[in-house]
Amino acid sequence: MSPFIFLILLVSCNKYSRLEPSAILSELSEKEKVARSYFFYPSIMRMVNLQDNPSFNEMIKKVEKVILYRLKREVTLGELTVVRNRLEQEEAFEDYARVSLQGKKMFFLGKENPDHSVFIIPSEREYYVADVMGQINFIALNKMIQLFSAEANNENKQFLDIISLVGGQR
Repeated sequence: MSPFIFLILLVSCNKYSRLEPSAILSELSEKEKVARSYFFYPSIMRMVNLQDNPSFNEMIKKVEKVILYRLKREVTLGELTVVRNRLEQEEAFEDYARVSLQGKKMFFLGKENPDHSVFIIPSEREYYVADVMGQINFIALNKMIQLFSAEANNENKQFLDIISLVGGQR
């Protein structure tokens, strides 16, 4: 391995080492509640933004990594509520916002330390949980929620539909 590649690898590993995924969400995988896990880094997140929307770029500017868990279909809302309560009690997450998008309620959880957020996202047939390491710009997030609501009925897509690409159901 060339010294340059080793240095890049070392710096990359060190950059992400201080931001650990939620132990409770990692536990979901161990209990076989997760159908698939997807890892997104800044370069992948920017590729989703097909028309280079500035609000999206601002929203993810300080995000270092996102783990998107697609939960198995047999996971119930009750089980997800238990997970949300455990995140609040055991890992000091707070309920920042609840947003209705296309008739579904999404939950945004954050910490006093702004480097970690969790999003619980329902779809038609299953649930997704996003474990966000890094800072989400919540002002830009609000703009993006409005844009996603408007885009739901629009044929001209500004964002790549990651959920469909990774085999999920909307």
